[in-house]
Amino acid sequence: MQNYDAKFYAYGSRVKGNFNKTKAYFNKALNVFDTNKLIKIADNTINELKKATPYDSIAKSWSYELEVTKKTISLTFNNSEIQNGVNLAILTNYGYATKEGRWVAGKHYIEKPIIDAYNKILKETWEELKAYE
Repeated sequence: MQNYDAKFYAYGSRVKGNFNKTKAYFNKALNVFDTNKLIKIADNTINELKKATPYDSIAKSWSYELEVTKKTISLTFNNSEIQNGVNLAILTNYGYATKEGRWVAGKHYIEKPIIDAYNKILKETWEELKAYE
């Protein structure tokens, strides 16, 4: 009777290769994506966050940071409405307890604009990558 496990292991130990093609593909993805499109998506997302935010003081405090390096593109959305060291946008979104112990339910208004932006970025990047294949 033949020992299939040993044979499989022998084949598994002879695998050769590297990730050069994968690395090249993702490096191309960084170079292909038009940052002007990313800026438009970020501006649109800020407008959507402002519309969705239930309080004006929090709504006017939305901003974003775009950082582009050779190996990464980073888009971060921020809200600068801080009170007693706590970000009010986060409290309003997820909920909080009052001093009296009452729970104030969150409004959950941040997720949708952020998820929409993420999906737009994915779609745009995918379309550009397909065009360069």
